[in-house]
Amino acid sequence: TTIATVLFAGLVLVMGTWNIPKVYNFTSVYIFSVVISGLIILAGFQSYFATFIRDILGKDVTFTSRTLIWARALIDFLDNPVCGNGLISYTNIFKTWNVSQMHNLYLDILVTGGIILGVLFTFIIMYVSKKHLECDIPLLKNMTLFCFTAYCVLFIMEARRDMALLYMFFIVTAYLPSIAKKYNLPSDYRRLIRIKLFKK
Repeated sequence: TTIATVLFAGLVLVMGTWNIPKVYNFTSVYIFSVVISGLIILAGFQSYFATFIRDILGKDVTFTSRTLIWARALIDFLDNPVCGNGLISYTNIFKTWNVSQMHNLYLDILVTGGIILGVLFTFIIMYVSKKHLECDIPLLKNMTLFCFTAYCVLFIMEARRDMALLYMFFIVTAYLPSIAKKYNLPSDYRRLIRIKLFKK
């Protein structure tokens, strides 16, 4: 969460009004986050960065025993890969606490709703990405993109964190072109908009 928050704030302050290349969009960020998740969960990619994880982040390469949760989650996903298992929790992995989510959003989606839910979530991301690219106000466009980038960092280690807010964010982002048009927000005024937002 700390990394995601710092990343969002840094991107907004440094690149808030830039014209970001279209290759950096919701879909590409989503795909990159899914690939990194796969490398960590399936291949133990984090072991190559053990020193950074241990000395800088203060964690171990299991990310506070998340690898055990992911291993169990993969077994459950393979048991019901198409439709998933619904909302489940694990009480037999750790003696002192229960696990109510898979600590990785993409794996959590596959375990609870299977490939069907995974495909549906991907379609939502692709639709929001398409509408996001239609927005012509750099600041609004960039802030939502950076916010989603921070979300995707968080998704690698957490799941079901204020999902209602996430879907509200998707709705607002999908309506960005309409909001800009309705309130007559020309792209030439992007710096003025930034000043007003920061004053508030």
